[in-house]
Amino acid sequence: MNKMYKYMQLVKYAELCWASYSEGLNSGMYGDKEKKWGFNERGEYYTDDEIKRLKKDKNIELPTYHQALSESQYLIFEKYNVGFSDSQANHFITRFEVLAFSQDNDTGFSATLFYDTDTQNYIIAFRGTENTGDYIADIFLA
Repeated sequence: MNKMYKYMQLVKYAELCWASYSEGLNSGMYGDKEKKWGFNERGEYYTDDEIKRLKKDKNIELPTYHQALSESQYLIFEKYNVGFSDSQANHFITRFEVLAFSQDNDTGFSATLFYDTDTQNYIIAFRGTENTGDYIADIFLA
Protein backbone atom coordinates (compact mmCIF):
# COMPACT_ATOMS: atom_id res chain seq x y z
CA MET A 1 0.00 0.00 0.00
CA ASN A 2 1.36 3.37 -0.92
CA LYS A 3 0.79 6.60 1.00
CA MET A 4 -1.80 7.98 -1.42
CA TYR A 5 -3.93 4.83 -1.17
CA LYS A 6 -3.84 5.00 2.64
CA TYR A 7 -4.73 8.68 2.53
CA MET A 8 -7.71 8.05 0.23
CA GLN A 9 -8.92 5.26 2.53
CA LEU A 10 -8.80 7.64 5.49
CA VAL A 11 -10.71 10.28 3.52
CA LYS A 12 -13.38 7.71 2.60
CA TYR A 13 -13.84 6.57 6.21
CA ALA A 14 -13.87 10.16 7.47
CA GLU A 15 -16.66 11.03 5.00
CA LEU A 16 -18.64 7.95 6.05
CA CYS A 17 -18.36 8.97 9.70
CA TRP A 18 -19.32 12.54 8.84
CA ALA A 19 -22.33 11.38 6.79
CA SER A 20 -23.53 9.20 9.67
CA TYR A 21 -24.23 12.41 11.63
CA SER A 22 -27.02 13.36 9.22
CA GLU A 23 -30.42 13.58 10.84
CA GLY A 24 -32.12 13.04 7.48
CA LEU A 25 -30.90 9.56 6.54
CA ASN A 26 -33.31 6.71 5.85
CA SER A 27 -32.67 3.02 5.15
CA GLY A 28 -32.54 2.26 1.43
CA MET A 29 -31.26 5.66 0.26
CA TYR A 30 -29.06 5.53 -2.83
CA GLY A 31 -28.42 7.87 -5.75
CA ASP A 32 -30.71 10.62 -6.97
CA LYS A 33 -33.43 8.69 -8.79
CA GLU A 34 -36.07 6.24 -7.49
CA LYS A 35 -34.10 5.30 -4.33
CA LYS A 36 -33.36 8.87 -3.23
CA TRP A 37 -35.85 8.83 -0.31
CA GLY A 38 -35.18 5.27 0.81
CA PHE A 39 -37.78 2.87 2.19
CA ASN A 40 -41.26 3.61 3.47
CA GLU A 41 -42.82 1.75 6.43
CA ARG A 42 -43.73 -1.18 4.13
CA GLY A 43 -40.09 -1.68 3.14
CA GLU A 44 -40.71 -0.40 -0.40
CA TYR A 45 -39.10 2.62 -2.01
CA TYR A 46 -41.01 5.87 -1.58
CA THR A 47 -42.69 7.09 -4.75
CA ASP A 48 -43.06 10.70 -5.87
CA ASP A 49 -46.81 10.46 -5.11
CA GLU A 50 -46.20 9.23 -1.54
CA ILE A 51 -43.77 12.07 -0.90
CA LYS A 52 -46.32 14.62 -2.21
CA ARG A 53 -49.07 13.09 -0.02
CA LEU A 54 -46.86 13.21 3.09
CA LYS A 55 -46.15 16.88 2.48
CA LYS A 56 -49.78 17.76 1.74
CA ASP A 57 -51.62 15.60 4.31
CA LYS A 58 -49.16 15.48 7.21
CA ASN A 59 -46.87 18.43 6.48
CA ILE A 60 -43.88 16.06 6.51
CA GLU A 61 -41.01 16.84 4.17
CA LEU A 62 -38.59 13.95 3.73
CA PRO A 63 -35.18 14.91 2.40
CA THR A 64 -33.61 13.19 -0.57
CA TYR A 65 -30.26 11.49 0.03
CA HIS A 66 -28.47 14.51 -1.46
CA GLN A 67 -30.42 16.96 0.73
CA ALA A 68 -29.73 14.89 3.87
CA LEU A 69 -26.02 15.39 3.28
CA SER A 70 -25.82 18.91 1.87
CA GLU A 71 -28.85 21.10 2.51
CA SER A 72 -28.49 24.07 4.82
CA GLN A 73 -31.47 25.57 6.61
CA TYR A 74 -29.63 28.78 7.44
CA LEU A 75 -26.34 30.24 6.36
CA ILE A 76 -24.60 28.95 9.47
CA PHE A 77 -26.48 25.86 10.64
CA GLU A 78 -26.89 22.75 8.52
CA LYS A 79 -30.48 21.52 8.43
CA TYR A 80 -29.49 17.86 8.70
CA ASN A 81 -26.27 18.37 10.67
CA VAL A 82 -23.70 17.50 7.95
CA GLY A 83 -23.08 20.18 5.30
CA PHE A 84 -21.35 18.34 2.45
CA SER A 85 -20.61 20.45 -0.63
CA ASP A 86 -22.79 19.69 -3.68
CA SER A 87 -19.97 17.89 -5.49
CA GLN A 88 -19.07 15.92 -2.38
CA ALA A 89 -22.71 14.88 -1.87
CA ASN A 90 -23.10 13.97 -5.58
CA HIS A 91 -20.09 11.67 -5.42
CA PHE A 92 -21.15 10.16 -2.08
CA ILE A 93 -24.76 9.32 -3.02
CA THR A 94 -23.70 7.47 -6.17
CA ARG A 95 -21.12 5.39 -4.32
CA PHE A 96 -22.59 4.57 -0.90
CA GLU A 97 -26.00 3.01 -0.31
CA VAL A 98 -27.63 3.32 3.11
CA LEU A 99 -28.58 -0.26 3.94
CA ALA A 100 -29.76 0.43 7.48
CA PHE A 101 -30.11 3.46 9.72
CA SER A 102 -30.96 3.34 13.41
CA GLN A 103 -31.33 6.30 15.73
CA ASP A 104 -32.41 6.42 19.38
CA ASN A 105 -32.79 10.01 20.50
CA ASP A 106 -33.21 9.04 24.17
CA THR A 107 -29.79 7.39 24.43
CA GLY A 108 -28.03 9.33 21.66
CA PHE A 109 -27.20 6.07 19.88
CA SER A 110 -27.05 6.15 16.10
CA ALA A 111 -25.59 3.70 13.62
CA THR A 112 -25.59 3.60 9.83
CA LEU A 113 -24.71 0.60 7.67
CA PHE A 114 -23.34 1.70 4.30
CA TYR A 115 -22.61 -0.42 1.23
CA ASP A 116 -19.69 0.75 -0.92
CA THR A 117 -20.79 0.02 -4.50
CA ASP A 118 -17.22 0.50 -5.80
CA THR A 119 -15.48 -2.02 -3.54
CA GLN A 120 -18.58 -4.06 -2.59
CA ASN A 121 -17.74 -3.68 1.12
CA TYR A 122 -20.09 -3.12 4.02
CA ILE A 123 -19.12 -0.32 6.42
CA ILE A 124 -20.81 0.53 9.70
CA ALA A 125 -20.52 4.01 11.17
CA PHE A 126 -21.52 4.93 14.72
CA ARG A 127 -22.36 8.46 15.67
CA GLY A 128 -20.32 9.76 18.58
CA THR A 129 -21.41 11.63 21.66
CA GLU A 130 -22.89 14.98 20.68
CA ASN A 131 -23.86 16.87 23.81
CA THR A 132 -23.86 16.80 27.61
CA GLY A 133 -26.98 14.66 27.72
CA ASP A 134 -25.22 12.05 25.60
CA TYR A 135 -22.27 11.98 28.01
CA ILE A 136 -24.65 11.18 30.86
CA ALA A 137 -26.42 8.49 28.81
CA ASP A 138 -23.03 7.02 27.86
CA ILE A 139 -22.08 6.73 31.55
CA PHE A 140 -25.30 4.86 32.39
CA LEU A 141 -24.96 2.58 29.36
CA ALA A 142 -21.35 1.66 30.21
